[in-house]
Amino acid sequence: MKQRTKNLILFFILFVITGVVFWNYVSMHYATDTYNIMNIGYEKYAINNSLSDGRIFMFLIGMFANTINIPINVYVITLTVIGLIISCIAVIVLKNMIMKFCKKETKLQEVIAILISYCTVFNFMYVENLYFVEAAVMGFSVLFYILAVKQIVDKKKLYALKAGLLAIIATFCYQGTIGLFALYGVVFSIAKNGKNIKEILKDFGVIILITIISFVANLIQIDIATYLAGTTQKRLNGIQNLLENFIYVLSRFGTMVFNTMFISNCGLFPNYLMMIFVLIITLMAGIYEVQTKENGIVFNIIFLFALTVLITFAMCIVSIASYDTGRIHVPVGVLIGVIFIYLFCKTSIFEEETIIKYLIITTLIAYNLITIVNTISLLYQHKQVNELERKQCEGLEDYIETYERENNVKITEARYFKLSNMKKYGYFEEIKNESVLTYDGVACTWSAIGTINFYTGRDFADNYLEAYPNKELFYAYAAKRKLGYEGNFVIMDDILYFLAYI
Repeated sequence: MKQRTKNLILFFILFVITGVVFWNYVSMHYATDTYNIMNIGYEKYAINNSLSDGRIFMFLIGMFANTINIPINVYVITLTVIGLIISCIAVIVLKNMIMKFCKKETKLQEVIAILISYCTVFNFMYVENLYFVEAAVMGFSVLFYILAVKQIVDKKKLYALKAGLLAIIATFCYQGTIGLFALYGVVFSIAKNGKNIKEILKDFGVIILITIISFVANLIQIDIATYLAGTTQKRLNGIQNLLENFIYVLSRFGTMVFNTMFISNCGLFPNYLMMIFVLIITLMAGIYEVQTKENGIVFNIIFLFALTVLITFAMCIVSIASYDTGRIHVPVGVLIGVIFIYLFCKTSIFEEETIIKYLIITTLIAYNLITIVNTISLLYQHKQVNELERKQCEGLEDYIETYERENNVKITEARYFKLSNMKKYGYFEEIKNESVLTYDGVACTWSAIGTINFYTGRDFADNYLEAYPNKELFYAYAAKRKLGYEGNFVIMDDILYFLAYI
């Protein structure tokens, strides 16, 4: 069977499976940002949240949607499906790279490569990337980073230039996944060059140089865009205070980096489970290393783990306001897949007829199944959140209408406060998971008014009040809030007041 035909068959199989897993996204869902888009419109969102944050391709998509006035459900579903299609293509590209560099051509080995590629691309952190309308451009960013790495490892004519262009495009799609470029680059360089440290360092140098160029180019685009649009960027808010943020994150390394990303995984994977898998795989690799006397296997796994920690640390510094979100820590999600790639490419652990072979294959299958079940569970809970948001706002509308009838007035204004360290109240009690996917839209500063307007049909303006500069008003609200709707929403002087928690 020709390679192209095999790829097409594999694509359709992957897409069907992925469509089932992500059905609660594909069948229409509302991210908190979606409420914001519906409230402020495609154009304003494209300028303020895409162009100003260095996502020029998403800006163009948003402006096109604004021009043709596309319905929001068509917009969300279309971009989600495109994101899944591109991600499935990324799985196939990654699988073909693995098979090429490893020169393993049996059917079993090909199936193993597919499983490794699938759990690497559709990892537990990536579910957050696909949550947003930016799913399509985030999928493209992942694919282009993989293709950039392929150029570096293939080392064909003008490979550095081609890799650089692909990486820049990927960064302009979504800079939050840039850490994947380094992680994929290193593991495939090791896979190809083995113990040739000189070649590995050479590849790593090219990767670092391209990463810096891509990042700087993105920053220049952000500066130009924000200057022309008269806006400010909000995503890379750590750039202006790198040294200060470095010290801050380093002093809180245990909680901000290790615990949040490697233990609780931003709420996107069961606590400790990722580390348990890493330890189990490392233990099996260690036993295999002793049995075969192949030196350096465990060392390389530890090196890949350390590199992931370093990338995670860097992302926390440059994007400190959103340091605990899975979408910028996809390298943590791909770590187990990357370890599998290394073991598959540089050892015979998946081939030699030993008990370790069957244990490592069982572990790979188990990890894929757990990741899929976990994804389905997260998306189901997210859809439950959408339903709870609807009911919450319907109850709020009843509360407002009752006040309007009793006082013969019309409520046309809403204001909200926000206090620090109240994020834990931004989730519904009925929902077990606590992650970006289960934020209550009404509890988030960027989506509160949009969520209320969408479900109530009202047209409140977004009016945020700082609590302490408005002490008297806040204290008056605080004294009455427990008696209001849900112990949070209060109408005073014909104005709706409430507290946003996130």
